[in-house]
Amino acid sequence: MSDKKIAVLVPCYNEEKTVEKVSRDFMAALPEATVYVYDNNSTDRTYEIATSIGERVVVRKEYRQGKGNVVRSMFRDIDADCYIMIDGDDTYPAEHAREMCDYVLNDGFDMVIGDRLSSTYFSENKRMFHGFGNKLVRWLINKLFKSDIKDIMTGYRAFSYDFVKMMPITSSGFEIETEMTINALDKRFNIKEIPINFRDRPEGSVSKLNTFSDGMKVLRTIAVMFKEYRPMMFFGAIAWLFILVSVGFFIPVFMEYLTTHQVPRFPTLIFSLICAVIGVISFAIGVILDVLVKKNKQDFIIRLNILSSKKDKYTGRVFMKTLVIFFSAEGKTAGIAKQFAAAKGADVFEIVPEQPYTAADIRWVNPLARCNKEKMGKKDVPVAGSVENFSEYDTVYLGFPIWYGAAPNVVNTFCKAYDWSGKKVSVFATSGGGGLGKTKEKLEPYLSGAAIVSAKLVHSADEI
Repeated sequence: MSDKKIAVLVPCYNEEKTVEKVSRDFMAALPEATVYVYDNNSTDRTYEIATSIGERVVVRKEYRQGKGNVVRSMFRDIDADCYIMIDGDDTYPAEHAREMCDYVLNDGFDMVIGDRLSSTYFSENKRMFHGFGNKLVRWLINKLFKSDIKDIMTGYRAFSYDFVKMMPITSSGFEIETEMTINALDKRFNIKEIPINFRDRPEGSVSKLNTFSDGMKVLRTIAVMFKEYRPMMFFGAIAWLFILVSVGFFIPVFMEYLTTHQVPRFPTLIFSLICAVIGVISFAIGVILDVLVKKNKQDFIIRLNILSSKKDKYTGRVFMKTLVIFFSAEGKTAGIAKQFAAAKGADVFEIVPEQPYTAADIRWVNPLARCNKEKMGKKDVPVAGSVENFSEYDTVYLGFPIWYGAAPNVVNTFCKAYDWSGKKVSVFATSGGGGLGKTKEKLEPYLSGAAIVSAKLVHSADEI
């Protein structure tokens, strides 16, 4: 499993007493994993403690308050083959992490749920209404969505790359687990549940979950998602209710009409007809929305198939995006790079120095020209701008004109500012004369961790 990337996601809010233990426990259970701690405006020392743990722990801040907001940022920011989501309160032991990862990486499950309710939850949990709330939410979701999930609101889960990147998180708070479960059921992701041990928070650690206010948010989330994912059932039930009311009020009026050939109770008749109209409209809304939902599911399957087609069929790794990076002093390299990127369907980034070069600056025959001073002095050249989401690219084409048998200093400065680990780099160079020389060898120290798969001198985009 060492060739697979595992990310342990730890959303935290005021967890200074437990964040270090949780991080170290999962680092020990999954030695190949990277732990990501996202601090959500903690007022204690959570952030300071997390940043001191070690290099295998990446610590970031999420300023939008709420667990849902934190998880949304995590899913967007982090790429991995398997994700473990765990609360930072040390209520879930790390001993189950390897088993959960194996189900995702080896058996193809998209979500593995750590089921607390089938083991020690009710004996360890000291909050009476939390147990009742868990049972109520479980019963509602299993009835409405025809499932048999045993623990809906557990914070211990493992996810596949497909699930994480296709999960549209809209909730902001603790209703996130409910939203993920319903989405997984609706989209028919492969779900596995395993019993896990649960322990109550250590002394001095306080729960951030408000039993009643957060419970109402969860129930509202269930109602809203039922309406959105099962509109025919939702609006059909409303339609039948109004139709039954309409019939109930209409029958006495109709029977009286058959006897007397008169309608003395017009208000009752009007109310009955209004209820009937509302029922018909509700039914029509349900039909229309049901068609849209089915179309949305078809589009989802297509997007999921496209995402899956970008995976290596043997390793399961995702083929990420391609980026063409270039520096051009006179326009020749720019023309070739842009033409190649357009044909490749790749993103483009131009390396531009903070102080742009003038024609005099690159007149190499002048010993006092800027380009000569920079090369002789081996000076860094500050770069304007940066590549956004550089980690999302696994294939990079790097182009530049050759200056003195090597890449210009501005290219070297740019390269050493980024993490090139695991990336495949193809170097293409342009030159008015001379050859490639040892350009590749001189560039390698600035591309630490990258695999330079090719380096060539080109005169057109077709030669790259």
